Amino acid sequence: MKEISIGEFARRSRLSLKALRLYDERGVLVPSRVDQASGYRYYDTAQLDQARLVVMLRQLQLPLKAVKELSRSEAGYWPPSRWSSPG
Repeated sequence: MKEISIGEFARRSRLSLKALRLYDERGVLVPSRVDQASGYRYYDTAQLDQARLVVMLRQLQLPLKAVKELSRSEAGYWPPSRWSSPG
């Protein structure tokens, strides 16, 4: 897996820099590393699939909260906690 800059990740994922910053703030798509000195965000190329899923879900006009839950589920957090059976 390879780490790339936010600019390169934006180009490959077709998300804007503004969207990536918002998704980071909201916990939807968090960078693999943030440089402490500069605040610059770096993403792992393995996160591109998750970014593409986010793009698709947003095109379906899902709210960010739902996108966050579904994209995390896709990343290995299945099932979402609210869908788990009780007890």
